[in-house]
Amino acid sequence: MTVKQNSLYFKKGRFGLLWLLNQFQSFKENTVTLVPEFICNSLTDALTKANIRIAYYKVDYKFSPCQKSILELLDNSIKIESILYVNYFGIPAEIDFLKSICQENNIILIEDNSHGFGGESNDIHLGEIGDISFSSPKKLYGNAIGGVATINSLELISKYRNKSELISLDYKMIPLTSNYYYDNTIYRLLRNKFRIYKLSYSDQESPFSFREKQIKNFSITPLEDNFSQFINWDNIFKSRARAWKMAESLCSELNLKPIYDIEINKLCPWAFPARCLSMEHRNKIILHCYENSLAAFSWPCLPDIQIDKSENALRNWKELICIPLNKVSTISMERMLRNSW
Repeated sequence: MTVKQNSLYFKKGRFGLLWLLNQFQSFKENTVTLVPEFICNSLTDALTKANIRIAYYKVDYKFSPCQKSILELLDNSIKIESILYVNYFGIPAEIDFLKSICQENNIILIEDNSHGFGGESNDIHLGEIGDISFSSPKKLYGNAIGGVATINSLELISKYRNKSELISLDYKMIPLTSNYYYDNTIYRLLRNKFRIYKLSYSDQESPFSFREKQIKNFSITPLEDNFSQFINWDNIFKSRARAWKMAESLCSELNLKPIYDIEINKLCPWAFPARCLSMEHRNKIILHCYENSLAAFSWPCLPDIQIDKSENALRNWKELICIPLNKVSTISMERMLRNSW
């Protein structure tokens, strides 16, 4: 059940996660948080920096949680305080069994909605499903607020220390940062050109490329709700739904296999994921996209331990290509579809 006044704004989505975990977890020495093996190191680095112990579970071909892997971890002697799952690329994860496990074992279910802020499935917004969740509006619209954290569990919200700072999330009025005045087509095109220039000099074969610099000193304190500029998120998910359809057509032209065969409807996807035949095939496609001003990319920047020890996570990284769905990318995809591969 979701309560209304249950959210907080943050500079980054993962800061919101750390803030809520500090509220609700014990952090005893023998307790862990389960996270999927296919995850970005920026999240695991932040958890580790906050002294949160991590154990990894496997995901399947479409990145859904592997039930067998999670049950094996439950059978170990470690005490699991929370399980984190991801709405990869803004597509809702299949988590019925995770919900049951968490309810039966008094485990906090964490919804990582970094890729799908504002999307709806079965009349429920993504980010309203886990006991707690965190989202990153900025990933979907560069001038939006960096992070949103939400408490959906009535039991947990009753334990929250300062309820007066919680806000009601209005998707028709999502805060913009001070950079909102840069939101014009010329600026977007220039920024896209510079991004592709930087990417073209990166080593696409190295899973260590494209990592964010670690933030040495950061504050995870919630941001005050005193914004003056806002955006109606309906405009964002409508443009991304259109871009998703174009990416589907482009994948057919490029001999790529989409990860998901679904109708987007009211979802708000971050990127369109597809599987390549190999890393060499992926890199060839990425180069072709660069030549057509489309900033396609590999994902994620895996944690070191997954690069070293998880063949499954590394194989997924080698085969996965992501097509961006912003407005500039839509222009590039239109051009590519006209010219064909």
